[in-house]
Amino acid sequence: PGPAGPVNFNLARVSARTALPEPVRVRFDGAQAGAWDAVGPGLTVGEGANVFADVFFPRLTLLEVTDFHGALLGGASDRSSGRPIGGAATLAAYITRERAKNPTRTLLLDGGDWMQGTPISNLNFGRPVIQFMNRNGVDAAAIGNHEFDWSVDTLRARMGEARFQPLGANWVNRSDGKRADGVAPWTILDRDGMRIGVIGLLTDETASVTLPKNVAAYRFPAGGPIARALIDSCRAQGADLVVVVGHLPGSTDSTGTVKGELADVARAVSGPDGAIAVLGGHSHNRLSGVVDGVPVIISGALGQTLGRIDFVIDRSTHRPIPEETRRQLLTTFADDVKPDPAIAAFVDSVNHDLLPITSRVLGRLSATLTRNRQGESPLGDWVADVMREAVGADFAFQNAGGLRADLEAGEVTMGDVYEVMPFDNQVATVTLTGAQVLGLVEHGVSPTNCVQLSGLSMVYDPDRPRGERVLEIRLPGGKRLDPGAKYKVATNDFMAQGGDGFTMIAQGEDLALPGVLVRDALVKDVERRTRAGQSLVPATPGRIVSRSAKPQPAGVAH
Repeated sequence: PGPAGPVNFNLARVSARTALPEPVRVRFDGAQAGAWDAVGPGLTVGEGANVFADVFFPRLTLLEVTDFHGALLGGASDRSSGRPIGGAATLAAYITRERAKNPTRTLLLDGGDWMQGTPISNLNFGRPVIQFMNRNGVDAAAIGNHEFDWSVDTLRARMGEARFQPLGANWVNRSDGKRADGVAPWTILDRDGMRIGVIGLLTDETASVTLPKNVAAYRFPAGGPIARALIDSCRAQGADLVVVVGHLPGSTDSTGTVKGELADVARAVSGPDGAIAVLGGHSHNRLSGVVDGVPVIISGALGQTLGRIDFVIDRSTHRPIPEETRRQLLTTFADDVKPDPAIAAFVDSVNHDLLPITSRVLGRLSATLTRNRQGESPLGDWVADVMREAVGADFAFQNAGGLRADLEAGEVTMGDVYEVMPFDNQVATVTLTGAQVLGLVEHGVSPTNCVQLSGLSMVYDPDRPRGERVLEIRLPGGKRLDPGAKYKVATNDFMAQGGDGFTMIAQGEDLALPGVLVRDALVKDVERRTRAGQSLVPATPGRIVSRSAKPQPAGVAH
């Protein structure tokens, strides 16, 4: 207390432990806070300072979920501890707990890929996930590449059911370069006197990592420059602060430096009048860092991580106090909270209607078929073999990113196959020359990715320059691939349309869709083996050999 006038110390740093021997009454008049008068027994200096700090230096919390992929049921275990993680009811309990720590100043944002990936979501075209997001109070969500998997019309229908704001600032028409109709680039959210603008971005890879025909009418330019230009628009509409949430992949190197699209956007929106944070997704990793002064996070995937950033905001400048910013990535351990009973009941009711389909036992598996993005995998071998045999092809190729779950040993159910192959991809056939096959395989191997194959064996070095990585490729029996010969090739229609950059497939002859879903071919293979009294057995490894001397980093999840 003292003469009227400015307070000349940083109230955000005053400890609540600071107190005078006697309570001191406090009164202040502020344009932002109005008039306030202590009542009752009065306030200590520390208590008064806390009130001042809360008014002039409020705390803002951002919570992020990304790449949920329809994981309503959960059931996963943490690899290091074995503890159960994820699931809608557990995630909801974490969100409730974290929101309660700052109830009037918290935003819940989503980084995209909400729906695609599980039977409980896919068989309902994503409706249960939108309902879950609505129940959780999601405020705004970036649109992910897999939001397009059931067509733009289906995506628009789900967007119309959302009580949150879907965002896609860089979703533009190919014809005129204008933003796609009905897609919001940003929204403004009010929190206890603060107005926060949220800009949403799609990954600029969207056109190549979703079914190409579904996005043929659109482009997805780099989000950084677009977000930078939109910050002024948000502020002109009254935003005090701006946040970017996007389906933006990123990684860190051995020095902790953030790289990738996430870092590019953060650099673009940095600066004293820029965004205060960039929240990413798409790469399914846990990432926490700072790029040019901008905090960035990616909150894992499948509801197994909840990201949190806390800021202390200086109301006089509408900027965070950097040294007060805190970032957290919280693993959603199911045994650490009481799962939300209402959400659990909702999920059970949706799942109950699907049990006659998903619980049907197809057969047995003698050993788990695992995935591997960086080389040969038992699951990739099986899927490629099944496609080749289903259409009588010489060779078959499957993109590693299209295999979404391991197939566990024991009983194999329809639901298990849906988890492995949630996309409604069809088997495609095409005639390619040996030279074109070599080009396909060359494109399909890199330090972070390896195409899965059948009918061929290869040796490659992912560390060599692109175009020089395949060291050897042979037919069964050891015969070399003839560059001039023609071969019947099977793949999925995602790759056949140029997905993941496999544009060379469309250059072949007689491209056709025989009308067989990859998932259905897998189901029939398990059922055929069961009728013959056989268990599904992993293929003998050895068709793909890597000569890399370096440990391979995790690849980007598509």
